[in-house]
Amino acid sequence: MTVFGVATAADLLRLLVLPGFAWAAYRDVRTRRVASRLWRPLLAVGALALAVEAAGAYPFADYAGRLFLVRAGFSLLFLIPFSLLAYRLPPRRRLSMSSRCGCSRRRRGSTPSASRCTPPRSASPRCRR
Repeated sequence: MTVFGVATAADLLRLLVLPGFAWAAYRDVRTRRVASRLWRPLLAVGALALAVEAAGAYPFADYAGRLFLVRAGFSLLFLIPFSLLAYRLPPRRRLSMSSRCGCSRRRRGSTPSASRCTPPRSASPRCRR
């Protein structure tokens, strides 16, 4: 089902979100912050596009209908929960050079000069200083 012989209605709805994503990218690069009020309208347009595309493939009896179900199911049941999980995970701590080279961490109560360790002989030449 095409609209004006150009694209499907779901594709035209997806084009509506491009200015929102462009604005989000600009704000992210400039200030590293994107307003929370932006995501609800984008989610609404995306859900509407999904509903329109599902209505177009409704009988789901042919190959294209089943392919739509597989794609939508993978997105909704795997990609969205995975992205939310990745967003909620705490950031990893950056490894120092000594921990990458196999040196032990500084012990409590030791002096700062004692915290420097000698890399093991099997360590790469990059670790030896």
